[in-house]
Amino acid sequence: MTTSTELGRRLAHLREEFGISTERAAEWASLPAERVESIEETGQMEPWELHRLCQALAVNPGTILQGLERSPKRSIARFRAAVVHAQPPVNLRLLAVGAEVGRILGSLAKMMSIPLKVEHLRRPTALSDTEPMWKQGYRLGESARSRSGLAQGPIADLEKSLTTLGVHVGRVTFSSEDLDAASLWEIGSVPVILLNQASPRVKYLLSRRAVLAHELCHLLHDAGEADLTTQVSWAERERDDSAEQRARAFASAFIAPRDSVSHWARTVLGRTRSRDLVHSLARHWGLSKDGAVWHAKNCKLVSASMAEDLYQDRQVGEARWMSRFEGGRVDDVSPALDVRTDVLNQVPALWAGLGAEIIGRAYEAGAISAGRAREILDWH
Repeated sequence: MTTSTELGRRLAHLREEFGISTERAAEWASLPAERVESIEETGQMEPWELHRLCQALAVNPGTILQGLERSPKRSIARFRAAVVHAQPPVNLRLLAVGAEVGRILGSLAKMMSIPLKVEHLRRPTALSDTEPMWKQGYRLGESARSRSGLAQGPIADLEKSLTTLGVHVGRVTFSSEDLDAASLWEIGSVPVILLNQASPRVKYLLSRRAVLAHELCHLLHDAGEADLTTQVSWAERERDDSAEQRARAFASAFIAPRDSVSHWARTVLGRTRSRDLVHSLARHWGLSKDGAVWHAKNCKLVSASMAEDLYQDRQVGEARWMSRFEGGRVDDVSPALDVRTDVLNQVPALWAGLGAEIIGRAYEAGAISAGRAREILDWH
């Protein structure tokens, strides 16, 4: 049994691993700094204070009370290793929160016997030494699409399709707009994609589709120690490593497999110019302007020289057709819930989508109380 002193020491250890002061922890927990100092020293606190501190430090209260929390040192090192630049503690905390969201949802999904189709798609794959990253990415993306069970042809709502596969897409605000998204998955958890609401690519509907498919590649194929996946994706100018190159190619191939694109192109080639074909490709498959040019070249619909020309002339009247994708959602608006309960009146952006659906189903089945459901949804 955990003593009060041990509990206070564990909370202090977690705070120190984040590299923050008691003042910053107090700010995150909405508590006075002197109160946090007292709690760490004595371990004496009210239940609501424990809840606030645990949420601030991204750990489940029940987990820390039982002494089952992950090693703070290893967990925070895992998140620090996932970022290409030194990051402020707030970003490390959001990654830790994302991991905890996955654990909570994984526990509820197991309790409710909710299958996660994405588990059957996961195949950690080493970066190739024998083929270019874009070719490996295309091959993996097309394979994942064929095994996903998704219908052939354009994916009208990619975010909803990921939810169907068992991937939770949450929205947070990282400290830099250059960070597009993060993907997290560990054994027993629901895989989580965190979209950065500050990222221009996430705000733009078509590039957000590419970001989602990009993160799916990381979840399915990039696994580190003990099958953990912690990957952070940056804006184009920041992404030069092999794993990112592979994920970019995977995204295009998953959204628009080459065989399907070639079959579609044969039906329109006779009545459109090659230059206009790229615009049609974007409209039909829901690709961004840049993505359509790049993908058309790799599908051998246009020459490399024409692709270069098209990169210089990328203005497409997207407003007329873009609403056909992602349910017409713009910016970072979350998809509508399929499950409606009295505890889901206001769902934070972190939980909207699959997370709220699992929580709602657990509540409706009596597996958790309304209080517990609201307590979970209070995480942010």
